[in-house]
Amino acid sequence: MVEPAGPNVSYAIEISRYSGGYNQTDILNELSFHVPMGESVAILGENGTGKTTFFRALLQLLPKQTGELRILGRQVLSSRDKQWVRSQIGYVPQTQGAGKFPISAEDSVLLGRWGKSFSWGIRPSRNDRELSKYYMEASEVSKDKAATIEVDNTPYGYIKAARKLAAIWGTEAEESNWEQDLGQLTAEIEQAARQHETSKKKVISQVYMTPLLKWLGYEVVGEFGPDEMTPTQLAKLAELKPDLIIDNVHMPQGFSEISKETKRIELRSYPSAEQRSVEDILRHNAEQLGLSN
Repeated sequence: MVEPAGPNVSYAIEISRYSGGYNQTDILNELSFHVPMGESVAILGENGTGKTTFFRALLQLLPKQTGELRILGRQVLSSRDKQWVRSQIGYVPQTQGAGKFPISAEDSVLLGRWGKSFSWGIRPSRNDRELSKYYMEASEVSKDKAATIEVDNTPYGYIKAARKLAAIWGTEAEESNWEQDLGQLTAEIEQAARQHETSKKKVISQVYMTPLLKWLGYEVVGEFGPDEMTPTQLAKLAELKPDLIIDNVHMPQGFSEISKETKRIELRSYPSAEQRSVEDILRHNAEQLGLSN
């Protein structure tokens, strides 16, 4: 429960000339900021510009910090103050854990009922499952045509998944033709990787992008994700001094907080309005890495 502020408190948050960061690097420099009581404020900015660091500053979680901080009128100085601050602020860090995936298509539809009649500790009812079945049937997706597939962002992972789907859907001939087209693109990208001597480049990779980078010949010296990293983890990866930092556009991390000089590239796993096919995604990622001919 949030403790009520005193009658003379005007600001919920007050920061004055605050600087903080990791190791010898300040991410926040001489920051002054205040939020009046009762206001809602959004912190906006590009990936890696210090948004997460700002929230860690409020919670007094940074290893390096100077300046003045007041929460609900109380100045934060001692360890006891810091513990009090953490009891007053609700903080939900980004996480992308794999959980118990993959799940079935039916269970995925069933999640639409979450919070309506079942939740933690309360199992879905017969009605929930009947509704899930109804929506599956309404979409004309039969169980014998549904499949669970996993891909690793490499051409070979795509081919394995496509063959599995083709066997279920009876589209083996079409899949074979698609493989030939994909094989030509794969050969072009592999040749470009050799020409750019990717084996001589050290990279830190978001874990879901590691198979792609290893296929391309890069030396992966460290990995991160999918969960949000701690300052200690960030600092250890920065010590590896990579040539490139490869992030995932769908769940980016703020690596520029501690490595402003190292080039950071975001790659894709999923389609978008511009990249609608597997081939589009491969081309896009190759272009981002400078491997297009």
